[in-house]
Amino acid sequence: IKGLYTAASSMLAGMRQQEVISNNLANANTIGFRGDQAETKAFPLMFLQRLFDTNRDSNGSVLPSNLVGGVNTGLMVDQVTTNFREGTIKQTQSPLDMAIRDTAGPNSQPSFFAVQTPNGTEYTRDGSFSLNSNGELVTNQGYRVLGANGAPIVFPAEAVTPGADVKVSPAGAITYNNQAVGQLQIVSFTNPIALDKPGNTLFAQNVRSGPAAPAAAANFVIQNQALELSNVDPVRSMAEMM
Repeated sequence: IKGLYTAASSMLAGMRQQEVISNNLANANTIGFRGDQAETKAFPLMFLQRLFDTNRDSNGSVLPSNLVGGVNTGLMVDQVTTNFREGTIKQTQSPLDMAIRDTAGPNSQPSFFAVQTPNGTEYTRDGSFSLNSNGELVTNQGYRVLGANGAPIVFPAEAVTPGADVKVSPAGAITYNNQAVGQLQIVSFTNPIALDKPGNTLFAQNVRSGPAAPAAAANFVIQNQALELSNVDPVRSMAEMM
């Protein structure tokens, strides 16, 4: 019974959509998180005819089969894409908190911090940074934040204390006690929607996304002592789930 397969395929697509929405809701309070959306498409439309139609005209000739009409064979999740709409910016009192503001309008390519992970260089919007025991600027997971030269950003030994006098310029230049520490590596991608999401609010480049390139200065500013919250709208996500 083909109708059961049609219903089943649509139910599977619905389950995948629920998984995506559930993950979004679970990360509604995750700093720098970017919500996903499942895009569905229909399988090809089929036209049905009654194959063994025995209707005859007044002369006894068999009439052509009657067209039953078109029937859709169900839905499938075509792809899961990431929504890069900027999240709400929240001011904090931590000198090492940083948020990227996309300043080239709603259609501008998003910018990212570059961090060093066990899988190589990956990228994030989570700017809740701290210092490790070596004075290196690191993420919540302990990954080192990279400078424009590709090397970790290292603070003087005496800076590894709470309340360090750290300032970050809109272009990403970091100073401590008015001394230059480093320049943040801020990058963008030709096709960011294709970036992989390995977890921990990280993004990884691939063939479809294109390689990372320095973000244009006109497309971003770094806001110091601020964090970008998740861009998930919990009310909308709950409505979509229902």
